[in-house]
Parts: sequence; structure tokens; C-alpha cells
Amino acid sequence: MTADLTPTKTRSGSLSAGQKLAYGSGNFASLTTGYGISSLANYVFNIALGVNPALVGLALALPRFLDLFTDPLAGYLSDNYRSRFGRRWFIAAGTVASAAFFAMVWWFPLGLSEQGNFLWLLLFSCATYAGWSFLSIPWQALGFELTDDYHERTRLMAVSTLLGAAAGVFYGWSYAATQLSFFSGTIEGARWVGATMALAILVAGFATVIWCKERPERKPKDAPGRRQGMHLTEFIRSLKRVFGSRPFVVLAGAVVFMCLGVFSVSAIGPYIAIYFVHGGDQAHGAFLIGAASTAWQGTSMLLAGPVALLANRCGKKRALLLFLGLALLGNILKWICYNPAFPWLFVVPSIFFAAGFTGLWTLTPSMIADVCDYEAEANNVRDSGMFAAFYTWMIKLGSTVAFALSGLLINLTGFSVAYGATQSARTISWMRVVDFSIPAVSIALAMVLVGRFRLTEDIMLSVRRKLEARSAACPR
Repeated sequence: MTADLTPTKTRSGSLSAGQKLAYGSGNFASLTTGYGISSLANYVFNIALGVNPALVGLALALPRFLDLFTDPLAGYLSDNYRSRFGRRWFIAAGTVASAAFFAMVWWFPLGLSEQGNFLWLLLFSCATYAGWSFLSIPWQALGFELTDDYHERTRLMAVSTLLGAAAGVFYGWSYAATQLSFFSGTIEGARWVGATMALAILVAGFATVIWCKERPERKPKDAPGRRQGMHLTEFIRSLKRVFGSRPFVVLAGAVVFMCLGVFSVSAIGPYIAIYFVHGGDQAHGAFLIGAASTAWQGTSMLLAGPVALLANRCGKKRALLLFLGLALLGNILKWICYNPAFPWLFVVPSIFFAAGFTGLWTLTPSMIADVCDYEAEANNVRDSGMFAAFYTWMIKLGSTVAFALSGLLINLTGFSVAYGATQSARTISWMRVVDFSIPAVSIALAMVLVGRFRLTEDIMLSVRRKLEARSAACPR
């Protein structure tokens, strides 16, 4: 039985299952665009083409600096563009650009020099991520505005998280797909696997464009005038409103700490699996790493619904604190579960971390949608696109800094590939200490910040009534 994809509401503030799936498909497109290249690039450009891994890493890192400009630009323009297609025009353009340039990453001319391959990857990664900004930011802002119901927002984001986890499984197996027997090798496999991923981006992105129509905006008579297009003075005003919002700052800070703390040691975990749990056996260690990754994504898919149910029962902040607490518990369990005598216990902490991030990715967008309403009522101007831009940019900032630190942290533990399976006990001990201590501190700080979030259901009900009263007095 297929879901109804008609863009009508089933009751006031409620969205059909089809609309939720269509919106969630935008997350599938966004995450496949954002992380699909990095899931495959090292295997293709380093192992198959011989490009120095440092150059591959540079080609993947440099485009992230463009996000500082393209994310706010996409958010501001989508806030101020007036047409019957609204933000969906930007989502459509971003989807097409992302899919086209993503496919081109893998269709490099054969016979290029190392520098040529590096420049090809850099150029089309930059182009892909620029398209990603115009796909992901208006898509996120659209989700903030699809419903004004306090709990329906969480249910919408739960479906989005579910399909985001599905994207993780999808691109997580991309390298394995390139090794299928009917491909002549990794390069041919990457061309067709990359094209398939690009097609998936296109289809998933346009599902959002077609079936997720924006609600008509009613503009109060006393609202500040906004001119269509890019105007520096108004952009700066929007910027000040976003970073002057205390509820937004505490949530964004929590996201940064979670990403920075957990992802900065994400590269150490595989080393522990190989050199501590399996005594240097890379084949068995790699299989264990893959199992942990699959457990993470599977847990995210299973918990997306329960997160929404719990938030409905006890409130978004309490639910988020509970799931962050589960991530902290998973971090503690590393000391027990990273055990050579019981290798499969290595998977267990990943399940708890997945629970924490499922809560984070489901509840923080729902809470920021509330922030958008709260600030719109206070300022008489809606900045959903700008809030979406800087929420997403904070995730990217935390993740990018974390991945940049990960290699440095490995070096600081004293690890040397020259020692192979005979790494010193001191090195292994330092790996475990770093792997435990940094996430423990970061998760605790994130929980402190979330505890300072003050927008309750009662406050948001009052805000909604004021917005509805203000809107009712204005023509569409």
C-alpha cells in the first residue's frame, strides 16, 4: 500500500504520511550529496589512481570553506525570494546542480597526472558542495515551516532522520558496490556507482520539490519591508537576529560540541579495533568496523519513531537530554566493550552513540523550528533560511574541525604504521584515553547547553496564538 502524497493537511497543523516521506527524501538527497563523495574518494583517487592521501584530504576539505559563504547566501536568498514556488525553486536548482556535479567527480579522464586528478576532484567537489548549499539550506528551512504544530514538527524530523540513516547505509556500501564482479575494476565501478548515487539524489530531491508545498505567508502590515534579492544591509540585520537569539545559540553550541567531540576521535576507533581488539589483524578489524557502522545506522532507523514518541510525552528538551545521556553511557561502555576476549562487544558503544545522535538530529531541527516562530513573533520578521543556514553550518564546522583534528590526535598517541601489529602498550593506552576523554567532556558540555534551552510547549503555544492572531488580520 503506497502512501498518499497529496500535499493537503489531514488536520490543523498535521501533515500526511506522504508529505513527511517526501520531506524526508530531501534529507536522503542532502546527506548522499554531502557525504557520498568522501565515502568513496580515498578508495578511488588514492588506492586506484595513486593520488597522495594528503591531497585527497585537501580536495575534500577545501570546499568546506565555501560553505561559510554559500550556506548563508542560500538561506538569505530563499528567505527573500518571492514566487509561487518559493524555496522549492532553490531546492530544485540545488538538486540538479548537486546530482550533475556529483556524477562528474567520477567521470575523470583517464591518464591524468596526480596533480590533474587532484584538481579534478577539487573542482567538482567544490561545484557539488555549492549545489549542496542550495539543496540543503532551503530544504531545512522548508521543514521549519511545513507545520506550526509543536509535536508534529518532531514527527516530521523523525521521518527525516529515518531517511537520513537510510542514506548512510546507501553511501556506506558504495565502495563495496564498486567491487562487484561485472565491473572491470574500481574505476569503472566508481563511474557507474557514482552515476547511480547522482540519480538517487535527483529523484529524492525532486520528491521534496513536487510534494512539499510551502504554506502561504501572511505578512503583517507593520512587518519591516524586505526587498527581493541580495541586499547587504538586510543580510547583516538577518545575521544579527540569528546570532542574537539565545535559544538558537545554545542549541547550535550543543551540536558543535557533539560533532567536535565524537567525530574528532572517530578515526581512533578503527585503530583500536585493528590493533587492540584484533591484535593487528586488518581483515578482522575492518569487518568489525563495518559491523559497528551498520549497527549505528540500523539503530538510527529503529529509534527515529521512539524519539518522537518520547518527546511528545516528556518534552523535547528532556527527551534530548535523555538521548545525549545514552551517548555518554556508550562512551563509558568503551572501557568494557573494547575487549580482545569478546571482539563483538566493540559494536555495543556504537548503538548507544547512534541513540544520542538520533535524538540530536531529530529534536534539534524541531526545536530550531520553534526558535524560528519565537523570533518571528519577537522581531516581526521570519528568518527560517538564515537559521537553517547557520544550524547546518555549525554542524559542518564541528565536523570539519573534528576530522582535521583526528589525524593530529592519532599522531599524539605515538602510533606509527611502521610498527604494524606491534604497537606499544603505551600507544594503545593513550588511544583508549583519548578515545574516551574527549567525547566524555564534549557530550557533558552539550548536555549543559541543552539544559539552558527555555522554549517549552506552553511558551510555544502562546507564541503560536500571537502569530495566528497577527496573521489573521492580514491578507494572503
